[in-house]
Amino acid sequence: MRAGDLIFYDLYHGTSIEDIDHTQIVERVTHKYIWIAQHSQAFERTLKHEKEHVRRKYGTRGIDWEMWIMRPVHTKANL
Repeated sequence: MRAGDLIFYDLYHGTSIEDIDHTQIVERVTHKYIWIAQHSQAFERTLKHEKEHVRRKYGTRGIDWEMWIMRPVHTKANL
């Protein structure tokens, strides 16, 4: 995992990538933690902390919710 990777969640509908309803971005990776950020101001947590928070709130990963990690490989800009 590296900075810039995207984490997508299906929290409310089960485990379908077609029902993604939440996104986070990997902000940085240290030797001990993966740090993530999202839209909330000053939001910064470890991925481990966030997965535990989601598990407590939504249930079991793979049954009640799911997450996917994707790395953008191509970018395009209109300059």
